[in-house]
Amino acid sequence: APEFVIEATDSAHYARFGDGSAGRRPTDGTAMTARIRHGGGRRGNIGINAIAHVVTDDGGAILNIRNPLAGSGGRDREPAAAIRVAAPRHFRKQRRAVTPADYVAAAETHPQVQRAYGERRWTGSWNTIFLAIDRRGGASVDESFEGALRDHLASYRLAGHDLEIVPPRFVPLDIRLFVCVCGDHYAGDVERDLLDIFSAGLMRDGRPGFFHPDNFSFGDNILLSPIIARAMQVAGVQWIGTRDGAGAVKGRFGRLDQPEIDFADDAEIPIAPNEVARLDNDPTFPDFGRIAFLMAGGR
Repeated sequence: APEFVIEATDSAHYARFGDGSAGRRPTDGTAMTARIRHGGGRRGNIGINAIAHVVTDDGGAILNIRNPLAGSGGRDREPAAAIRVAAPRHFRKQRRAVTPADYVAAAETHPQVQRAYGERRWTGSWNTIFLAIDRRGGASVDESFEGALRDHLASYRLAGHDLEIVPPRFVPLDIRLFVCVCGDHYAGDVERDLLDIFSAGLMRDGRPGFFHPDNFSFGDNILLSPIIARAMQVAGVQWIGTRDGAGAVKGRFGRLDQPEIDFADDAEIPIAPNEVARLDNDPTFPDFGRIAFLMAGGR
């Protein structure tokens, strides 16, 4: 390989080449040219119109010289002793991925990744890291994103590990709540406001809805109490729950993939570490979660 290393001291720079075994050795008599860009440190931070002359062997074509902008950004060279003191901080940064947790941490440095979940599986001939990605805004894990994330993780990946990037395992929610409407409000208006607040998109005022994809990620259990508390802030809601005024069960608080289990008494829907709760409430895609309000009372 034709790589080489530049080693710097306070007085000089040296180029270190290979020995023919570890790195290519330069051919005897090879002519080399070094092009070095070197600043003057803080002395280069000059003011406007501070340059008036140029030193050259042929200045006949130069009529005038000036600098209309001030120089800025120049810094004095850092002493080698200061570099040796500060260098260990650089090596404390995690720059390799060995365990699934390492892959998760590296993936979450990507700007489009909200959360990640990883696990190692033996796939017959080697270990494979399965990395589930929860993208910001609920975006899909498509081919272009997968390629970009693979490039992002290339410098971290351990040799001998295969990497599979997959979408999350979504858990569609199934929620029905009984709402008692105040006598001075229309039930239809209250239901409209509730559906707006508990949407997966943006509300009418531009804020994210309660079930916006960025509000939940891997292993986030769904609690009933925050839903009740948020619904009680809606004008016209007298009270809300899974039972009516007589105590009869009218609603449901559960998962679509577990229709026989109602978690209303526990007031918490468990979500596994590799799962992400989802409630789009889209009639076109009912399998992506749904929420309904059984309205009673009102004008």
